[in-house]
Amino acid sequence: MGSIALSMIWGKMVFMKYFILLFILFLPLATQAQDSQIFIAPGTNVTNEALEIIEANRKAAMEDNNEIVPDEVLLSTVRYDYMSDNQFGILMRIPDTTTGCFTVSPLQYEAKFVDNNYLDIKVDSYRVAPIETQNVAYDCNQSYKAASSVVVVNLDDIQRRNIKEIRFSNGGVRDTYFIKRGPNRVMLEADTQIVFKPDENSSLMVNFGGESVVALQVPMALSSDDLSKAVNDFAMRYSLSPVENLRSLNKQPSNKVFYFNDANGRLSGLIEEKGYAPLGEIPAVRAYSGPQGIEDRSVPLKIFVTRHDIVL
Repeated sequence: MGSIALSMIWGKMVFMKYFILLFILFLPLATQAQDSQIFIAPGTNVTNEALEIIEANRKAAMEDNNEIVPDEVLLSTVRYDYMSDNQFGILMRIPDTTTGCFTVSPLQYEAKFVDNNYLDIKVDSYRVAPIETQNVAYDCNQSYKAASSVVVVNLDDIQRRNIKEIRFSNGGVRDTYFIKRGPNRVMLEADTQIVFKPDENSSLMVNFGGESVVALQVPMALSSDDLSKAVNDFAMRYSLSPVENLRSLNKQPSNKVFYFNDANGRLSGLIEEKGYAPLGEIPAVRAYSGPQGIEDRSVPLKIFVTRHDIVL
């Protein structure tokens, strides 16, 4: 009997040993399934169906609680009065708006530095919930409401940690933006933009230091208009110097929006509270079919000075 009991105890110990070993081996996989990117091996078309199912179930459970996982987030850079001189904000905004008797929560997120190379920003969800009231006319704000949040970034942290990329994630898809640093500015350049996309009505550049960046905009320009010379000639009157590559980084239409350094502040001082000011007109040369055939005509177009972070 003693030998049988000893064998049973030994068998239980062996079983527990292998159980613990299997638990340790599969623990990372379980953790990855709960909080992971859906992985597709490079060069293959294989999909990780298990993680896709888990992610779909997670989204369904959150929606049952009025929590929505965004499938599109618009990005822009901002600087507010409460920020210090070496800080800027990344505004994350949901393009969908809600009206009616509902409350919309801020966009929930988590931000952390990884390996002194990355800033990871994981967006979780936001809530849209009905307001329980018997008096809809007085107790409900019927205006448009949209979920948003601002991630405050310290320029000193970016420089000290040598952060080169910002990785945005919604739990299932990750988009990467490169950080381009200049002497007095920081710009974000999209590498991928599947879910997290540049806001077309704003900018992904932050200006630091004494110089002031403004935009000269010709909103009525046609896609066929070549206004580079006319805008640059206009800018020379105010001693503006062009900001190279900013248009391509922000993917703005090159024939409508042009960026300049306003070193002496002549145009910056004209910008009104709403963010822009009219400056006058520039000529656009367009081809017309007349009695003598095709001929060029000069058409006056209005030109405006604006803050660099808005598009008319």
